[in-house]
Amino acid sequence: TMRFKSSRGLMYKMANAFTSGLQDEGSVKPVTVTKMVWALATARVNVRKETLLNMADAAVGVLRAFKAPELSITLWAFARLGCCHERLFTQAAHLLCTSPRLQEEVHSQGIANLLWAFARHAQACHPDGQWHASSSVLTHLLPTCIRLLPNLRPVEL
Repeated sequence: TMRFKSSRGLMYKMANAFTSGLQDEGSVKPVTVTKMVWALATARVNVRKETLLNMADAAVGVLRAFKAPELSITLWAFARLGCCHERLFTQAAHLLCTSPRLQEEVHSQGIANLLWAFARHAQACHPDGQWHASSSVLTHLLPTCIRLLPNLRPVEL
């Protein structure tokens, strides 16, 4: 509809304003990155590649401060938007593989989001199938998947 179309234009402008503000020291918080990129992905707003990459750079800068739900939503959103930001996905994979806190915090929807995001990233950004980080994440998150299996809804399987 026309109203939705104008909302996309507004969101496009908001994304550009958001990335302009990322230069302010201390302005980046995981939850703000998560909400911005989730909104763009959910509404399927096509922003400039540079805008997405700047948001992904900001996420990398505060990656260790992400809570599990924020991280799963953020990676899902970047993957849905087709953002091939290697550092974000590789460092997030490493963090997920080495952080007992994140592995314990993640819930069933979060694990589904993470697995989908890494698979989508590998498919879109490494069509030759040569992305080692995705298999490493799966291996390290397998115990978490098994723990959450009874809680998974059919849509999450």
